[in-house]
Amino acid sequence: MAGALIEGLTFSGATQAHERYLDAHCNGRTEPFAAELFARSAHRGATVIDGGAYLGFYALLAARRIGSDGTVFAFEPNPETFEMLRRNVSENGLEDQVVPLSGECSDLDATLDARPVDLVRLDLGGGEVEALRGMRRTLASSPDPCLIVDCGPSALARAGTSPRTLLRELDAAELEVYAIDDQHWELHPIDEVPVAGGGHLKLYCRRP
Repeated sequence: MAGALIEGLTFSGATQAHERYLDAHCNGRTEPFAAELFARSAHRGATVIDGGAYLGFYALLAARRIGSDGTVFAFEPNPETFEMLRRNVSENGLEDQVVPLSGECSDLDATLDARPVDLVRLDLGGGEVEALRGMRRTLASSPDPCLIVDCGPSALARAGTSPRTLLRELDAAELEVYAIDDQHWELHPIDEVPVAGGGHLKLYCRRP
């Protein structure tokens, strides 16, 4: 079983893919600026959604910052990975802050009854548009949400949608969208970045 200490948190994994993921995080090769943006947006008492939580790296980063009054809802559909997520939450003593849920967050409005949220991360392998459509009431009830959303053109196409559709959904939620530049630790307005024919992006979204 793979194991790693990252940002002072203990993580375990059960597969070679888990081991590669943990190794990349240990060596700073995976989304360092996106992780920093996410962590700094997790304020005390926040309600956080981690859609596609995987081994719990982002969920646990947030849990450490939100305190006893905050909650992280961590969604992970893969059964084997979900068991590792639960284990990592428990091993770090964060059961009171993190609620692991074994599925995708495609109907968050029903799951949370449109409870306001503060921070949302979506990395769903193409399911981001469906998830955003399922949280329209939630976002409408949230005064100042921050979202970090995966935008993979190939994955979105396999799901029957596109980056343009994803951006339209974010625009309908009245969010300003920026592309995260992990290499240079910068944010770029989305209208300055080729999206439709471009490569994989992480999007940072806030209300103006």
